[in-house]
Amino acid sequence: MIQKVGRFALPLALIVGIVGIVTTLYYSEVAGFEPCKLCWFQRIFLYPQAFIVIVALFRKTRDIGYYLITLSVFGVIVALYHYNLQWGGAPLIPCSADLTLACSKRYFVEFGYITESMMALTAFLSLIALSLTRIMFEKNNNQSAA
Repeated sequence: MIQKVGRFALPLALIVGIVGIVTTLYYSEVAGFEPCKLCWFQRIFLYPQAFIVIVALFRKTRDIGYYLITLSVFGVIVALYHYNLQWGGAPLIPCSADLTLACSKRYFVEFGYITESMMALTAFLSLIALSLTRIMFEKNNNQSAA
């Protein structure tokens, strides 16, 4: 299984990153959803990952998994905190000085639990899983080549 998925982990990570970028830009620029401070932090951790993967694919560099995992772990932390706020959790820090733009606002809820922050959390966890799969794939290939 790792051999099959690991071979395509970087292109799949690129797809996850591009879909994340396009989706967040669509929501803010087309649908008119105003991104809160936590949404911006999630974007900060998501956007560079697509570009890191593009550079890695062009340069034939395969050892970027740890970079993607690092960015995604921070993204997971922010997304979990944001999701908690959206469902009534107590804020640890103030989200915004502007009272009209609260981080607890949910623009939509699908299937009873999917919000913008849950989609970001899913993307970050997918990137972690793909990165770990790629790391294991590379280790297996290096051991068999030695």
